[in-house]
Amino acid sequence: MSFKENRHIIKLRKLVNTALLGGLVVVIATALSVAVYKWIYTLITDFIQPITNIILKYMSAPEWVADMFALSILITASLGLGLLIHSRIGKPVHDRFVSLMNKVNPVFSMIHDMFTQLTSDNSPFKKGKPALINLYGPDHRAAWRPCLVMAQEGEHFRFYSPSSPTPNSGYFDFISGSDRVFLLKNVTVKELMTSIVSCGVVADNLFKEYIRLMEERDVAAEDIHGLKEGEKQATSGINAKA
Repeated sequence: MSFKENRHIIKLRKLVNTALLGGLVVVIATALSVAVYKWIYTLITDFIQPITNIILKYMSAPEWVADMFALSILITASLGLGLLIHSRIGKPVHDRFVSLMNKVNPVFSMIHDMFTQLTSDNSPFKKGKPALINLYGPDHRAAWRPCLVMAQEGEHFRFYSPSSPTPNSGYFDFISGSDRVFLLKNVTVKELMTSIVSCGVVADNLFKEYIRLMEERDVAAEDIHGLKEGEKQATSGINAKA
């Protein structure tokens, strides 16, 4: 077999592998999406099943129609409850109920706080600014980590550091020093969250920003080194003349 034939076989094998992997990625992503949606649908329909049973008792309709009707009732009730909670009368009642449930059921507190964090206007996933932060000083090149800057006052920062693959299980901290925080102007919150959820598999844009940061810091370090060398030479010249 000639070298040219071997090269064609290698190209064909690469093409087949690439096509196969690409197809598997689409199939797996679709299957996982369907499984998640099916789980959510089953969870909701099981939750509203008592209402569905009542509707089926008085209506001659398919079960999925009863499910949709029960779901619309649930959404309307949730909307009304939400409006009541944000009213002057409902807010104190809601706060007292949450306080009572926190004492009785710690799991309720965890779930309530998590969903409040995810859906509130102050959620780090809405208001945060993507950034790279170095907790150990700018000289530690390997210590830069992606995070969301929540607030800034001068050179003082409050940030949230999501963890992979569940961003809501991260931690928040404080840091001072603008040389330890690099805001990522070309990276969106969605891109940062995708990178974290995928455990760095989908992080091309974030990685490019990291490389740009390292290159800029190398150039700045070379400029500073050049200035110091110039100062040394100037000082040596002055001392020689003296």
